[in-house]
Order: sequence, then C-alpha cells, then structure tokens
Amino acid sequence: MGLARDRDVLSGAVLAGLGVFILSQALEWTYLGPDGPGPGFFPTWYGLAMIALSLGLVVKAAVKPDPQSRTPMDWRGTARALITWAAFAGAIALMLPLGFFASLGLLTFFVVTWVMGKSLLAALLTAIGIAAGFWLVFPLALGINLPTGTLWAPLLAAAGIG
Repeated sequence: MGLARDRDVLSGAVLAGLGVFILSQALEWTYLGPDGPGPGFFPTWYGLAMIALSLGLVVKAAVKPDPQSRTPMDWRGTARALITWAAFAGAIALMLPLGFFASLGLLTFFVVTWVMGKSLLAALLTAIGIAAGFWLVFPLALGINLPTGTLWAPLLAAAGIG
C-alpha cells in the first residue's frame, strides 16, 4: 500500500487544504485595528497553525510511517464522525431560529446520547447544565448577549429579558 493511501497523509493533506482556505479568507479581514486585534487576527493564526501541523503530519508519515495508519478504514467510526460534524453544522444553522442556548443544548443532547451512548436523562441534564453554564458566564456575568433566536426573541422581550 502506497503513501497516498496512508490515513495520516490523506487527513494531513485535507486539513492543510482547509487551513489554506481559512487563511485565505482571514487575509481579507482586518488583522489589526486601531483598538488592537481585528476579526482576521485569530483565523490568520489558526489557519497558519493548521497548515503547519497538517504538513508536519504528512512529513512524519512520509519519514516514519505508522503501520496502524495503513490498516483498513473503520467506516463505522468515520460515519459517526461525519454525522457528528453534520450535527454541529445543524446546530449552527438552528442558531438563527432557536438561538445559541437552544441549539447548543440540542447539540449537546445529540452528542451525549448518540456519540457517547449515555442515557436520555444524562443527556438532558448535561444539555441543560451546559446551556445554563454558558448563560451564567456570558450574558449574566460578562454582559455579552448571545443570539436569542427569532423564535424566542419576542417571548424574551415580552418578559423584559431581551
């Protein structure tokens, strides 16, 4: 089996490509503004680190291949990872209508039940706890408003919260 079929080489190449995309997008944003780091600061360094680490993985696989990385693919594990990624993307899509806390709670519930295989009660308590923790830290302690969502905004405004 050649180096091109090595999982470390393949994943390193894909992640390096993603890093290049992130860096190219970040370079279109302001890196430093008059008040300090701009919106392009973090993604620039994130993209650079992603490229460097990914290429390091490829070089390591080329210089000293790991026999474990050339075993047959675990398609079940790969499918679970991709479904988890899709759930994360779904939570981002749900943030506009449901708001940050509800979408985070749903994502947490899904990950705890489906990925971790825990009970529904454990998932529910974890989802509520994490959403409440984020609410305590950001809006309550720091005064930073996170998206409330179009569904909840009228209810929160009527209650004098939003």
